[in-house]
Amino acid sequence: GNHELYNFARKEMEDGIPLPGLKVPFRTSAPPALDAEAPSKTSSYYSFSPADGWRVCVLDPYEISIMSHGGGRPGVDEV
Repeated sequence: GNHELYNFARKEMEDGIPLPGLKVPFRTSAPPALDAEAPSKTSSYYSFSPADGWRVCVLDPYEISIMSHGGGRPGVDEV
């Protein structure tokens, strides 16, 4: 699952998170090799065409959510 992403702020995921065993930091943006269509290089939603007649859309469920800014649980952690 992607529940682990709750631990990181959006800025961290855009800049890249170094992880053991990965040669490049993990990012929520499209890998450059995909030649994806996206609003920006750091956009966490994008689409790409793996074959003629096909288009894959990758959505960002964190864009608009109570956890959208990463880390913490509003209304719970302040207590």
